[in-house]
Amino acid sequence: MDAPQLETRQLRYFLAVAEYGTFTKAADELHIAQPSLSQAIAKLESQLGLPLFHRVGRRVVLSEAGRDLLEPCRRALRTMQAAEDAVLGNRQAHRGRLVIATMPSPGISPGAELVAAFTARHPGATVSVVAGWTAEEVTAMVKQGIVEVGLIAAARLRREKDLVVVPLGAQPLVLVSQAPGPHPERHELALADLAGCRLITSHPGSVMRQLVDDLLADQPDTVIACEVDHRTMILPLVHAGTGEAVLPASWTDLAARSGLRVRPVTDAPRMWTAAVCRTSGLTPLATDFLQTISQVKADT
Repeated sequence: MDAPQLETRQLRYFLAVAEYGTFTKAADELHIAQPSLSQAIAKLESQLGLPLFHRVGRRVVLSEAGRDLLEPCRRALRTMQAAEDAVLGNRQAHRGRLVIATMPSPGISPGAELVAAFTARHPGATVSVVAGWTAEEVTAMVKQGIVEVGLIAAARLRREKDLVVVPLGAQPLVLVSQAPGPHPERHELALADLAGCRLITSHPGSVMRQLVDDLLADQPDTVIACEVDHRTMILPLVHAGTGEAVLPASWTDLAARSGLRVRPVTDAPRMWTAAVCRTSGLTPLATDFLQTISQVKADT
């Protein structure tokens, strides 16, 4: 029996349902009637001879066959988009859509500079930035084809199977506090100077929490006053007097503009940042984003 011939439209419909989890929302995003979408998915399942979704109440979840199809589907659609770009003369990627994922700190720097440089070179392109809280989460999104490029941070970088890892540099750690802060006469601090601080940090599992926990191991008088999921709460909490925060140097400008005092912790470990992408099958937009990374690195 010949293998079923899948259409691009079918793949787009399947991916929308998989990502939005309901036929109603997927149909809204695709601008088609919900019954038409349901019929199209039913036809696709009939062609493949396997269910792609399990219905759970009003939501749907991927079946085993659906999970197997998800990554090849994403890659196929990206390849088709790259082919369309080439035919339409867009090899320079002046328009189109690039999806990247980033952790909070590398999203501030160098992420903001990279996106600004890229969009300046490609004013017709749209960059969609997806949040990831850990390096594992971001690399998983790259491997699964959800995004093309990821920006990660770690206490130490490591090789990733089937991925290219491009080091972006190391960021020193700083103490952010209300003025005047601990040891107000000093413009630089050492780890020992953090004794007695009440720290605001993220929940366990993040790279920043790992670094903070390592610092606390030698500072028994330093305590965690507040744990947050949303990194955007950290500076307001410092400003409100909840405590101090140990953060990568990428937060320096934001903290200073908030009226907070920022000082380097000279003997603290550094946080390393990197870009990750697949080894092949990148769209012209993603390839140009990597070239932008190389140019920005060369200019700094």
